[in-house]
Amino acid sequence: MDQDRPLQLRGLFPIEPLEIAPEPVRSPQEIEDRRGEARRISKRLLAIIADHHRSAEHLSVAMDRDFLLEVIDALFAESERKDPSPFLNDADEVRSYLKRALYEELLEEPSNVLFTVQVSPDVMRYEAMEVEFWRECLAQLKAKLT
Repeated sequence: MDQDRPLQLRGLFPIEPLEIAPEPVRSPQEIEDRRGEARRISKRLLAIIADHHRSAEHLSVAMDRDFLLEVIDALFAESERKDPSPFLNDADEVRSYLKRALYEELLEEPSNVLFTVQVSPDVMRYEAMEVEFWRECLAQLKAKLT
């Protein structure tokens, strides 16, 4: 038996690790009217906020500007792979629950908005929103609220 080889398991040599090539650097998603598209998406986000606002009113909780800005800051944190919890935690359990519910619904939006990408002359592919564009939409939403 070859002493340089690691121990065999039932006569099989271990599988050699695959070398995985790094993902190629991609240019930002090409969106014809970035500002217009961000405006359209921020309107969608405002509609979601309006639905949650009605729910909060039934629970006698004010979804004021600070409340909404904390949720947006949590979304920014998430987009940077940071912990959003500090923005969502609240001494009032109901407020904390409402923040998290709104945050989770808004967090789904980037995967709900699809853009078409021409892969080849015959093939069109749909892709979810990229993180950079999501941040642009959040910045526009934040600007509308301040």
